[in-house]
Amino acid sequence: MVYQIGNRRLSVISSLFCGRVNDVHVCCEEGQGSESYVTLLVIKDRQTARAVVELAAGKDSRMPWLEAFPWRDEYCLLFEYRSPRPIREFFLINEYPGMDRWERLGLGMVVRCMEESTRSQAFLYLLLRQEQFHIGTDGEIYVNYFLDLDMLDTGVEEGACTCACAELLAGWMGELGCPKSPELLLRKVDRAAYRSFRELYQDVKLIVSPEKKRGVIPRIIAWGYERRNLGFRLLVLFSFLLAAVALVTLVSQIVSGDVGWFRLLFHTFEKIGTETLS
Repeated sequence: MVYQIGNRRLSVISSLFCGRVNDVHVCCEEGQGSESYVTLLVIKDRQTARAVVELAAGKDSRMPWLEAFPWRDEYCLLFEYRSPRPIREFFLINEYPGMDRWERLGLGMVVRCMEESTRSQAFLYLLLRQEQFHIGTDGEIYVNYFLDLDMLDTGVEEGACTCACAELLAGWMGELGCPKSPELLLRKVDRAAYRSFRELYQDVKLIVSPEKKRGVIPRIIAWGYERRNLGFRLLVLFSFLLAAVALVTLVSQIVSGDVGWFRLLFHTFEKIGTETLS
């Protein structure tokens, strides 16, 4: 099948998805060589097409698609195409230089979502729920718009996208064997506590970033701070020991009849040195 956009002709070379609302094709632009591929998302449902048009009309910034055009009774969106390398399948295959692999995945994923959120929250939410995030051989994270628009919600906000991203990251960390626990992310997702990707970035950085080596003095201070409860217990124990020694000394002096401490309270100045004043 061939789609016409002005003087350009797009030939379908592969159909990736056919659904009730839309189809997704990989196309090659005729006359541009076999490597010039694009993703063509063909919307068949008029209500969904209208929602997409209204979504684009209400945006000041650019939308995620390269072009949008009507074709017969359908509405088409043209996206950049990149080779599919789903993170769930390809993440563990390569070693990615320059950063810890989990730091690269976690922070890179959040940054990519930040970029996509400036284009369309509605499409970003679908990308997250349908796991259309991919990873290159160099560790770069990118997206492919192989989407089913049946669940498109034009009113979705950044908080929902952030929670979806956190949930997806936590799932990957658990399934792909991350040594760090994603419990913090899951707790906040359960409470729908995230409101922005900046919050998620800080939490992910806290979880996956390796600890930097500190100097001797900061390490001593940190050691004392971490063991402050133990120090308090030792101080209390030492106080009890001193009190016990004082009590034993007092009792022994009372029994012997010579309580030196009492002289401080009674007849203090009757004897000074070797002289008796009485």
